[in-house]
Amino acid sequence: PMLAWAMGAHTGHTAITMWMDGQLYVCESTVDSAYWPTNGIQKTPYKQWIKQAKAADYNVVHLPLDPNIRKIFNET
Repeated sequence: PMLAWAMGAHTGHTAITMWMDGQLYVCESTVDSAYWPTNGIQKTPYKQWIKQAKAADYNVVHLPLDPNIRKIFNET
């Protein structure tokens, strides 16, 4: 959150969704808590992550990459 504040952002956390081995995951870095069982960098199956986000009463916004950025995004 401190980095986002310094950059003028209005977010407290950022995650990315990625397809891996045919399954959609939410990838992020966070701490373990009542809602997030893993400390540090993690990948959570999308449907499970949505359930956890709802339980945590998160306000989630989906922002797809710009088409030009999508073309050059290196998933590996």
